[in-house]
Amino acid sequence: MPEGCSRAQKKKISSEDALNAISSIRKIVLHEVAPINEDTDMMIRSLQSSLICALASCEYNIQGTHNKKTPLIKLIKDAIEVEDDDPERALDYISMVGARVLDGESMPEILFDVPDGLVAELLDGIDSIDAAITFASDE
Repeated sequence: MPEGCSRAQKKKISSEDALNAISSIRKIVLHEVAPINEDTDMMIRSLQSSLICALASCEYNIQGTHNKKTPLIKLIKDAIEVEDDDPERALDYISMVGARVLDGESMPEILFDVPDGLVAELLDGIDSIDAAITFASDE
């Protein structure tokens, strides 16, 4: 089992308890924030998107229900393709990428520019997961 695997997979907490904790965290992340100014509000929404993706990745990882075969780069490209018309599906694709990073796969070197938008924000959450795993394995 890779270094970065969740405590639920290492059986330190039950999957049910882990999913309940994620649900509680999600409520906090999605709590409405009073408007401050346009730039700050945009940064808060971006942060919320990246955190929601990280949490969804953890849920997939715990449940083991994510796509384990499609190349990660294809999942990212598919997310970019649908982000405007179907943001939930884009979140789903990128969350699968995150679950696989949690499983020990390396985040692909993105050979193309990800346009500014939802997928870029979601990938920030996956980059954070990848960085945390790398940091933990370096210790």
